[in-house]
Amino acid sequence: MAKDKNQAPRRYFGVMVSSTFTDLKEHRAALIKAIEGQGLKAVVMENDSAKPDVDVIDSSLQMVTDASAYIGVISHKYGQMPLCQKRNPGKLSITELEFNKAQQLQRPVLLFIMSEKHLGREADFESIAVKKKKLKAFRERAKQIQLGSPVHRVYATFDSLDDFNTKAIHSVAELRRYLDEAAQVSASALPQPTPAAPDPIPAPPVFYAEPRYIGSHKFTGRKAELDVLNDWVQAADPHPVLVFDAIGGSGKSMLTWEWATAHAPKVRQDWVGRFWYSFYEKGGIMSDFCQRALAYITGKPLEEFLKRKTPELSEQLIHHLQAKPWLIVLDGLERVLVHYHRIDAAELSEQVTNQPSDQIAQRDPCAAVRPEDDDYRKLTTLIAETWPKR
Repeated sequence: MAKDKNQAPRRYFGVMVSSTFTDLKEHRAALIKAIEGQGLKAVVMENDSAKPDVDVIDSSLQMVTDASAYIGVISHKYGQMPLCQKRNPGKLSITELEFNKAQQLQRPVLLFIMSEKHLGREADFESIAVKKKKLKAFRERAKQIQLGSPVHRVYATFDSLDDFNTKAIHSVAELRRYLDEAAQVSASALPQPTPAAPDPIPAPPVFYAEPRYIGSHKFTGRKAELDVLNDWVQAADPHPVLVFDAIGGSGKSMLTWEWATAHAPKVRQDWVGRFWYSFYEKGGIMSDFCQRALAYITGKPLEEFLKRKTPELSEQLIHHLQAKPWLIVLDGLERVLVHYHRIDAAELSEQVTNQPSDQIAQRDPCAAVRPEDDDYRKLTTLIAETWPKR
């Protein structure tokens, strides 16, 4: 194989998908769907098993080199170990070779590791002693991924296919944002000026989602819940806020996404705009929601709101929401609440709030875990009290 002449990623946003295959077919399909749903290109190699070992190594590593980012999924199988004394003296699996190449090239990395709780067939678990040893070492080494690196690094475990799908959707959405920002920085460093990238926030009444929801299957049924939403959204209904409260995994996100995108525009035609915001994505906080909502509503650049305090943003947002019929969907709002984080209070206090864990446990469960985000209650209360007759 010739030496790489250009180690930089190509301009298209190709994302390498690296994993064993036979035990992860459904996971790979879900991951590819999440990648393509964000406008990225899934770089996969499904048909190389019949190639000579050296060709498999060369083509696999070249795909990592050509891609803009790398996503690895590590299960309980180690996978194919192509034989080549020169290219693979350590007799590593293709997946581990690809992971090493991504690390060497400093590619943005998403890494998903299957937990011991994940169910599977007997054939989905490694049975060969030497491979079991290598797999254990690989899993432990992968867990040491440098999360503090200036290059995008995300590591997560998953307990089931549904758990994997949820985490993949939000991690890929975050990766897309990182690649967009990196591309803008790269473009700004060019000696000749380039046209400015279009604003990712559309102008109303075009629907705006941050990020887009990608379901694991086609939406069906739920007529009773859709009827509740349709009845609530009528202009004659006096209640401007509707809460859908149910246990995790019951399909709240899929239901509200289906309604907001397919039903709301038909039931009511006077929407000034429709905005979906998900708090499931890493880093989703009230200030980010307010900034993006105001940028969408006012048509002003997002940068204009980034340095403003959350209370100021809330006051402005309340003014706009009271004046005209905007549809705002907050998916996963429970993520900002003390009640949601009480189980992880000790860890949370160190990473987010800098508050002792006992203070977290004693706070009002309906309060926001970040004190500066408590204006979320002011938003809903003031809108409900002063909502104009429509």
